[in-house]
Amino acid sequence: MFRGLHIGIDRYADPNIQWLSGAVRDAEALHALFADTFGTGAVLLTDKAATAPAIRGALVALASDAVAEDIVVITFAGHGSEDHYLIPHDGDIHRISDTCISLGELADLLSAIPGTTLFCALDCCF
Repeated sequence: MFRGLHIGIDRYADPNIQWLSGAVRDAEALHALFADTFGTGAVLLTDKAATAPAIRGALVALASDAVAEDIVVITFAGHGSEDHYLIPHDGDIHRISDTCISLGELADLLSAIPGTTLFCALDCCF
């Protein structure tokens, strides 16, 4: 079975974070592509829905719902920080380590997800 999580953030709550113009479109396109190919089974989080708790929750749900035979695809389009954090919609540029998701945390969340194939693509600058 296919399972996925597609995240795209153009608009950030923190006024100090520059808005993007194609991240949501990319996440929506990937979500539609995989839905057309594999059917339902993916979650789409964009802008206000793509908070740190929502992203963590979706990854934990994948870990609990996926089985060893699944194909799992996770994509993130948005900002990253110079010190290797993914910046969610509710991230605070002045409190990155408290409000964002480090690559170490992401690796831990991903390693808990079973599946024959696990693919994660990050479209963000570090």
